[in-house]
Amino acid sequence: MNKLSSAITGISFLSLVLSFSCSEWNMKSIPPDLTQRIEEYYAAEKKHDWENAYRMRTPAFRQMVGRDRYFEEMAKDTDGWALITYSVRGGKRMENLAFVKIHFVERTPPHGDLPEGALMESSEITVWKKIDGVWLCLAPGMRRHIRLNAELVYEREPVE
Repeated sequence: MNKLSSAITGISFLSLVLSFSCSEWNMKSIPPDLTQRIEEYYAAEKKHDWENAYRMRTPAFRQMVGRDRYFEEMAKDTDGWALITYSVRGGKRMENLAFVKIHFVERTPPHGDLPEGALMESSEITVWKKIDGVWLCLAPGMRRHIRLNAELVYEREPVE
Protein backbone atom coordinates (compact mmCIF):
# COMPACT_ATOMS: atom_id res chain seq x y z
CA MET A 1 0.00 0.00 0.00
CA ASN A 2 1.46 3.36 -0.95
CA LYS A 3 1.63 6.40 1.32
CA LEU A 4 -1.38 8.10 -0.27
CA SER A 5 -3.71 5.14 0.19
CA SER A 6 -2.36 4.65 3.73
CA ALA A 7 -3.13 8.29 4.47
CA ILE A 8 -6.63 7.97 2.99
CA THR A 9 -7.28 4.82 5.05
CA GLY A 10 -6.01 6.60 8.18
CA ILE A 11 -8.19 9.64 7.47
CA SER A 12 -11.22 7.39 6.86
CA PHE A 13 -10.63 5.62 10.15
CA LEU A 14 -10.11 8.92 12.00
CA SER A 15 -13.29 10.41 10.54
CA LEU A 16 -15.21 7.33 11.65
CA VAL A 17 -13.82 7.73 15.17
CA LEU A 18 -14.67 11.43 15.17
CA SER A 19 -18.21 10.73 13.98
CA PHE A 20 -18.73 8.91 17.27
CA SER A 21 -17.45 11.81 19.36
CA CYS A 22 -20.85 13.49 19.63
CA SER A 23 -22.77 10.39 20.67
CA GLU A 24 -22.84 9.00 24.19
CA TRP A 25 -20.49 6.24 25.35
CA ASN A 26 -22.46 3.58 27.17
CA MET A 27 -22.41 -0.05 28.24
CA LYS A 28 -25.59 -0.82 26.26
CA SER A 29 -23.58 -0.45 23.04
CA ILE A 30 -21.48 -3.47 23.95
CA PRO A 31 -23.30 -6.73 23.14
CA PRO A 32 -22.71 -9.82 25.34
CA ASP A 33 -20.70 -11.65 22.67
CA LEU A 34 -18.32 -8.68 22.41
CA THR A 35 -18.01 -8.47 26.21
CA GLN A 36 -17.04 -12.14 26.23
CA ARG A 37 -14.47 -11.62 23.45
CA ILE A 38 -12.93 -8.66 25.27
CA GLU A 39 -12.59 -10.82 28.40
CA GLU A 40 -10.99 -13.64 26.39
CA TYR A 41 -8.58 -11.34 24.58
CA TYR A 42 -7.27 -9.51 27.63
CA ALA A 43 -7.14 -12.73 29.69
CA ALA A 44 -4.83 -14.11 26.98
CA GLU A 45 -2.77 -10.92 26.94
CA LYS A 46 -2.55 -10.91 30.74
CA LYS A 47 -1.18 -14.49 30.72
CA HIS A 48 1.11 -13.71 27.77
CA ASP A 49 -0.80 -16.37 25.84
CA TRP A 50 0.22 -15.00 22.45
CA GLU A 51 -1.23 -17.97 20.54
CA ASN A 52 -4.78 -17.17 21.65
CA ALA A 53 -4.30 -13.40 21.47
CA TYR A 54 -3.05 -13.74 17.88
CA ARG A 55 -6.00 -15.98 16.99
CA MET A 56 -8.38 -13.21 18.15
CA ARG A 57 -6.85 -10.58 15.85
CA THR A 58 -8.39 -9.69 12.47
CA PRO A 59 -7.36 -11.63 9.35
CA ALA A 60 -5.84 -8.44 7.87
CA PHE A 61 -3.60 -8.08 10.95
CA ARG A 62 -2.56 -11.75 10.81
CA GLN A 63 -1.80 -11.41 7.12
CA MET A 64 0.35 -8.33 7.74
CA VAL A 65 2.06 -9.58 10.92
CA GLY A 66 3.22 -13.20 10.83
CA ARG A 67 2.73 -15.45 13.83
CA ASP A 68 6.45 -15.76 14.68
CA ARG A 69 7.01 -12.01 14.45
CA TYR A 70 3.96 -11.39 16.64
CA PHE A 71 5.14 -13.81 19.34
CA GLU A 72 8.67 -12.36 19.30
CA GLU A 73 7.59 -8.70 19.40
CA MET A 74 4.89 -9.20 22.04
CA ALA A 75 7.28 -11.12 24.29
CA LYS A 76 9.88 -8.34 23.91
CA ASP A 77 7.42 -5.45 24.36
CA THR A 78 5.74 -6.92 27.43
CA ASP A 79 8.94 -8.13 29.12
CA GLY A 80 8.63 -7.25 32.81
CA TRP A 81 5.26 -5.53 32.38
CA ALA A 82 2.22 -7.02 34.12
CA LEU A 83 -1.36 -6.28 33.14
CA ILE A 84 -2.97 -6.11 36.59
CA THR A 85 -6.53 -5.28 35.61
CA TYR A 86 -8.68 -3.69 32.96
CA SER A 87 -12.24 -2.44 32.98
CA VAL A 88 -14.63 -1.56 30.21
CA ARG A 89 -15.89 2.01 30.58
CA GLY A 90 -18.32 2.21 27.67
CA GLY A 91 -18.67 1.77 23.98
CA LYS A 92 -20.11 2.91 20.70
CA ARG A 93 -21.17 0.61 17.93
CA MET A 94 -21.78 0.94 14.22
CA GLU A 95 -22.91 -2.30 12.59
CA ASN A 96 -19.87 -4.63 12.55
CA LEU A 97 -17.50 -2.14 14.21
CA ALA A 98 -17.32 -1.31 17.92
CA PHE A 99 -15.23 1.25 19.77
CA VAL A 100 -14.75 0.33 23.42
CA LYS A 101 -13.16 2.50 26.13
CA ILE A 102 -11.01 0.38 28.42
CA HIS A 103 -9.12 1.48 31.52
CA PHE A 104 -5.88 -0.47 32.12
CA VAL A 105 -3.72 -0.82 35.23
CA GLU A 106 -0.24 -2.26 34.69
CA ARG A 107 2.85 -2.80 36.79
CA THR A 108 6.04 -1.37 35.28
CA PRO A 109 9.10 -3.55 34.64
CA PRO A 110 12.38 -3.55 36.57
CA HIS A 111 14.11 -2.00 33.54
CA GLY A 112 13.39 1.10 31.49
CA ASP A 113 12.69 4.74 32.25
CA LEU A 114 9.83 4.25 34.76
CA PRO A 115 10.12 3.48 38.48
CA GLU A 116 10.29 -0.29 38.99
CA GLY A 117 7.02 -1.89 40.08
CA ALA A 118 4.97 1.30 39.85
CA LEU A 119 1.34 1.07 38.86
CA MET A 120 0.62 2.81 35.60
CA GLU A 121 -2.95 3.62 34.55
CA SER A 122 -4.17 4.45 31.09
CA SER A 123 -7.45 4.59 29.24
CA GLU A 124 -7.68 3.81 25.56
CA ILE A 125 -10.25 3.36 22.88
CA THR A 126 -9.99 -0.14 21.49
CA VAL A 127 -11.56 -1.21 18.21
CA TRP A 128 -13.34 -4.51 17.49
CA LYS A 129 -14.68 -5.82 14.21
CA LYS A 130 -17.31 -8.53 13.75
CA ILE A 131 -16.33 -10.86 10.92
CA ASP A 132 -18.45 -13.89 10.03
CA GLY A 133 -20.36 -13.56 13.31
CA VAL A 134 -17.22 -13.40 15.50
CA TRP A 135 -15.77 -10.30 17.18
CA LEU A 136 -12.06 -9.87 16.45
CA CYS A 137 -9.62 -7.34 17.81
CA LEU A 138 -8.71 -4.62 15.35
CA ALA A 139 -6.86 -2.26 17.73
CA PRO A 140 -6.40 -3.44 21.35
CA GLY A 141 -4.76 -0.30 22.74
CA MET A 142 -1.04 0.43 22.69
CA ARG A 143 -0.53 1.12 26.39
CA ARG A 144 2.80 2.87 25.76
CA HIS A 145 4.97 -0.20 25.33
CA ILE A 146 3.26 -2.61 22.92
CA ARG A 147 4.29 -1.58 19.42
CA LEU A 148 2.20 -4.13 17.52
CA ASN A 149 -0.92 -2.69 19.14
CA ALA A 150 -0.28 0.73 17.58
CA GLU A 151 -1.67 2.08 14.31
CA LEU A 152 -0.05 -0.74 12.33
CA VAL A 153 -3.03 -2.74 13.54
CA TYR A 154 -5.61 -0.81 11.57
CA GLU A 155 -3.52 1.06 9.02
CA ARG A 156 -4.43 -1.33 6.21
CA GLU A 157 -7.67 -2.69 7.62
CA PRO A 158 -10.68 -1.82 5.49
CA VAL A 159 -13.33 -0.04 7.53
CA GLU A 160 -16.74 -0.79 6.06
